[in-house]
Amino acid sequence: MVTLKMRKVRGMEQASVRNRIFEYTCYMFMLLFGVQLAGYQYSLIYIMQEFSLNNTTLGLLSSMQFLPNLIVPLLCGGLVDRYNKRWIAVGCAAAYAVGCACVFCSASMGMLVAGIGILACGSAMAPAVLTTLLAEMDPANSNRYANMVEVFYSLGNVVAPVGLAWLIGQGMPWRGLYAIVTVGSLAVAIALSCMHPRLKIELTQAAQEPTEKFRLNLMAWMLIAFAMLYNFVEPGFMTFASTYFTEAAGDAWGASISISLTGLMMVVSRMIAIRLRCAKEKMIMTGVLGAGVAGLLMAFLPVKGISVLWCVLFGFVAGPCWPMMMSVAIDCFPNSSGRMTTLIMVGGGIGGLLVSPLMGMVSDMAGIALSYLVVTLAALLGATTIWVLYRHRKRRGESPEKQSS
Repeated sequence: MVTLKMRKVRGMEQASVRNRIFEYTCYMFMLLFGVQLAGYQYSLIYIMQEFSLNNTTLGLLSSMQFLPNLIVPLLCGGLVDRYNKRWIAVGCAAAYAVGCACVFCSASMGMLVAGIGILACGSAMAPAVLTTLLAEMDPANSNRYANMVEVFYSLGNVVAPVGLAWLIGQGMPWRGLYAIVTVGSLAVAIALSCMHPRLKIELTQAAQEPTEKFRLNLMAWMLIAFAMLYNFVEPGFMTFASTYFTEAAGDAWGASISISLTGLMMVVSRMIAIRLRCAKEKMIMTGVLGAGVAGLLMAFLPVKGISVLWCVLFGFVAGPCWPMMMSVAIDCFPNSSGRMTTLIMVGGGIGGLLVSPLMGMVSDMAGIALSYLVVTLAALLGATTIWVLYRHRKRRGESPEKQSS
């Protein structure tokens, strides 16, 4: 009897270690995603020079990474609940590795665009798949998993620009980033395919229970609209940051650290937001309005050595907005959170697809600094959608204040 109990305890300990290794392997994928995306935004200036692109064409190229965020969730969103999520995650990591390899080997604009499209297909569903997969290991800690996924993504945003600036300074071409991410993504894909985490059954049982009919009501439309507008704000702010500091502020140092500072402050603010107790909608409105102020400062005060502070402000206030919005979606649609999450990703994909060409055109017409007024306008509209959602929920008697973070 004692031996049997000891074996059971040892088995549970081994399963716990196995799950922890699996958990951090998933986080490593999000870290690589953050590194690649931030590194891509930093590398745009080198891509622009190599392929002789203007700001409008550069914006179109930048938007290529967001196009699959619009298409892939529509085509594949239903697969997440039907098939083994671990193998879907393996497929995402493998596609990411193939896309990065294509970018690394690109000798023409066509191959570069193809590689960006493939890697974006791999990353389009990754955050949702990884968050759901981790939650199946321990449903009670799903909120922690969701936040940690975003934290590691932001850490990638922090590391990439500073590390890439140093490596390029040592003579590495911008394509070297994609060699690193290719190897890392391939390692993640192999590791995930070999691991078998111990899952709890509560989440699977809940997913098999019948749910009420999903309807696109006012709350759903406001969440989709906010996702679209927010993807004008954050990607719009960060995509042109290095170009902004080079052209408008004449600050090479700011160009190298702006994206890292923004990502670092997002990590800090997301960790703080986990512990705050207030209505999520109020926190989102405060954050997105603060992001609009940062955009306004970027537009009218491009000052060498000072404008990096606008990036610090933006990262701190904007950090909690996206995770909080996802949490509000789950509160509003507890029985249809998967479908609502897919629609939010589609809305975000539309915003990400449109913002770079729009800011590129404004930049060509009025200058890179004034293009940040697009960020400010989108932030104001985004705050309005959340205010409408907040008022609607109060009228329905849902008491958003009670659902604090």
